[in-house]
Amino acid sequence: MKKLFVVLGVVAIAFAFTSCKKTCECTTYLLGEVVASTEYEIKGSGDCAQWVTYIEATQTGVKCGKK
Repeated sequence: MKKLFVVLGVVAIAFAFTSCKKTCECTTYLLGEVVASTEYEIKGSGDCAQWVTYIEATQTGVKCGKK
């Protein structure tokens, strides 16, 4: 019976991690002002950093972070 609970626990944890959607929120800036904000679903092993292109000097570009 104890083994059954262990197996069910492992299955429940595996299901919980695979069913979660990973989302990334990206905000576009133009001269320090927010222009737009969009949410993306991350597929596979991707992360939010692949979309970050922001120039500090002009405060223009796109910043992304996990939601």
